[in-house]
Amino acid sequence: QVAIAWSLSKDVISAPIVGTTNLSNLYDLLGAIDIELTEEEIKQLEEPYVAQAIQGYV
Repeated sequence: QVAIAWSLSKDVISAPIVGTTNLSNLYDLLGAIDIELTEEEIKQLEEPYVAQAIQGYV
């Protein structure tokens, strides 16, 4: 749910794509719609990320 909530907080991501094999997991994933991350939470989630140079074909 947190990963989906983070995706939904980004203007450049219009719809996160998720998959599941059962209905209970789908309901769990849909719970992310009700989660609004604070700026501090988003910062904590993004802080460990280190951008990598693109390799291979683009």
